[in-house]
Amino acid sequence: MPTIADHATDRLFKERLRSSFPDSFDWEERYVEHESRRIARVFDSGLCQIEGRRVLEFGCHIGATSIVLANLGGRVTGCDIDRNSLALASLNAIRYGQRAALSLVAIGAGGTLPFASGAFDLVICNSVLEYVAPDLLGRTLAEIDRVLKPSGELLIYGTSNRAWPRESHMGRWFVNYVPQRLDRLTGSVRLRGVWPWRIRRAFANYVDVLAAAGPNTYIAARGAAASAWRRGALSAVARVCSWLNFSPGLLTPWIFIVLRKPSSG
Repeated sequence: MPTIADHATDRLFKERLRSSFPDSFDWEERYVEHESRRIARVFDSGLCQIEGRRVLEFGCHIGATSIVLANLGGRVTGCDIDRNSLALASLNAIRYGQRAALSLVAIGAGGTLPFASGAFDLVICNSVLEYVAPDLLGRTLAEIDRVLKPSGELLIYGTSNRAWPRESHMGRWFVNYVPQRLDRLTGSVRLRGVWPWRIRRAFANYVDVLAAAGPNTYIAARGAAASAWRRGALSAVARVCSWLNFSPGLLTPWIFIVLRKPSSG
């Protein structure tokens, strides 16, 4: 787990974080520790290698996941449309001693990514795709495909699943099923999840790594369930999904899928 390396920057980061996110300060301040316990399990399971690889975190927010990836030895680039979040991400990386291993890039809101084709071995989208404007999601997914090299991997993690009746971030019931055109009529934007089949369709020729890995790897990567009955239920579902050749993470309230891009030719 990353540890605080620069206490002066730690104090400055907390001061600016409280000013920017007063309502969620306690959560945001511990975000790196949270991701160290959560998403790091995916890499501990052997699904994705990090050390020495070129990694893009799309939508890095204040840099928590990017810091974890850099701590694991990745050559990490974090990008975001919010420059204030990127400034906080820079301070966050300094306080954890990872600023030299992490590049931070501002991107526009139009869906285009300022990176060369095939620039990254691994692209990670952690709890971010649901915040992309619906009319830009298709372009954004196409750009992610473009910047990922052949045989590279795409990890989508913690994305709210629109197939579920309860939206996972806000906890609102049935908002996922409300047509988005009503937002334009009412002038009120409602946060919704992402349809899992939209993600799978955008990367239709990719290999579903979790489906091929089997139920035990899925359970380990998800870090799921303290109780034996819940682990047993998840294992059974994962086994069935493996037989049907799709990821059990497409069925859960938070989408979790690892996809591998075909090799060139």
